[in-house]
Amino acid sequence: MGRAASPSPVLLPAPCRTHIGRPTHRCFGVWREAYENERRKIDAAPFAVERTMSDKLPIYLKRERNGTFVYTILRKIRGHKETFMKELAFVCGVREEEVRERGNWIVINGNHRAKLRMWLQGLGF
Repeated sequence: MGRAASPSPVLLPAPCRTHIGRPTHRCFGVWREAYENERRKIDAAPFAVERTMSDKLPIYLKRERNGTFVYTILRKIRGHKETFMKELAFVCGVREEEVRERGNWIVINGNHRAKLRMWLQGLGF
């Protein structure tokens, strides 16, 4: 009956902070590279979705006919809208006819807010 071996302490690197508590640039070398790679992917996309003033995705639900008819509205879209609409139809699992352009908006029949939010966040918007 011997003593149980205690786990060896894990040595962590010293925090990368300046004397006023702000992180230094050398802390973010690896993260900056990953961020720039993601940024290049987003910039290469033929479309872009801008965020609202409160930094949220511009995805809205509209209910009509006493709440029996629901459709999803996307705003603040830049770039090639036809390509974006085809991608939306595929992501939402609807026919391409159910995705329409109304001025600066794109309207999709049904409630697809959660799917679109996950998809756009996955793309980096």
